[in-house]
Amino acid sequence: MSFCRIRFHQFQENDIVIPLAVIEEIDHFKRGSQVTNLNAREFARTLDSLTGNSIFNGGVSLGPDKGKVQVVIFFLKPPLKLSHAEHK
Repeated sequence: MSFCRIRFHQFQENDIVIPLAVIEEIDHFKRGSQVTNLNAREFARTLDSLTGNSIFNGGVSLGPDKGKVQVVIFFLKPPLKLSHAEHK
């Protein structure tokens, strides 16, 4: 079992939500022979093997009584709309 796969399973019943921007950043690090590059490639392979094509469709369960892993396009909630009176 790879190091990344072990780390995913340490979250137990908690969900793992990865913003798409993080995946894009990891993709930039995949080229090269430094340890960082090797880790980025291992993470990408592990995530792909766990999720396949379901990563954007609500995520994939990590097993019975475990959380799920998913990638979201928009991670932040829209800003709160405050009335003019609340600005004072």
